[in-house]
Amino acid sequence: MKKIFYALLALLAAAAVVGCEEADNGAATDTAPAVTIYNLALPEGYDADVTCSVRICPNALTEAMYVLTELLTDKEAYVAENGEEAYAAKVVDEGDAYEGETQELVLGNLAGKYAVTVVAVRGNVRTIGEYVFNGIAWAPYAKGLYASYCFPGIFSQGGYKAWEQVLEHATVDGRELYRLKNMYQNAGYPQYTEAGHHLIFEWSGDKAIMPQGEKDGNGYVPVATGFLHPSYGMISLTIDPDPAYSYYSAENDTFIFNGCLKVALGTLVDWNNDLFLIQERL
Repeated sequence: MKKIFYALLALLAAAAVVGCEEADNGAATDTAPAVTIYNLALPEGYDADVTCSVRICPNALTEAMYVLTELLTDKEAYVAENGEEAYAAKVVDEGDAYEGETQELVLGNLAGKYAVTVVAVRGNVRTIGEYVFNGIAWAPYAKGLYASYCFPGIFSQGGYKAWEQVLEHATVDGRELYRLKNMYQNAGYPQYTEAGHHLIFEWSGDKAIMPQGEKDGNGYVPVATGFLHPSYGMISLTIDPDPAYSYYSAENDTFIFNGCLKVALGTLVDWNNDLFLIQERL
């Protein structure tokens, strides 16, 4: 799989420099090149499910660095057969080369568990640093119809607005997760909606579903819908995760999300149900 590497090679902000200086405090006593790898928050516009951002901080003895990103299982198999030193040589031969200065990288298309391996070099001396990123590999699970009361509620039309939607699935750390990608962005109102906002929930196949996200003070789960109200900004579907209200109906092959629509100023549309009706499993 092709990796996308974006190197931000400009001088780092003061806070970033401090972080790397902390890693270099022992440079006077270092006897070999070495790197410290930090996980960073992603810049806006990237898919956090398959993208990671790292800061690579070399010590004072590092002359050059080489970075290779590949599936962790592939790396482990290579090391098991050939050894760590051979893998370091592979990173130098196949990886991206950088000078021995702090680098910030954004690495994309990482659907699965990936190892970001950095080899620090000084002369003939090499040391290895590693960061493991657990990307989420979403796959289509079902086609169906998503029906929301949001747009009719906002536009005072009454009833529901329905559109075709694909439900995706991924297994993450033994949990069965499902995603309605780009949520309201698929409803056909491009002037009011934006991509990048997903409804994700855990479901083991029975009645209970658990929307993913941080709960508010009432125990509800706010989910940004991607619908931008022209006056009030982003609308969130605030879901009640109680299985008495939000659940899977085996009889109708339908997921029911009971919630209200909120903006920063408060409730915009009162409680009702959003629905996803499965029409075809893939």
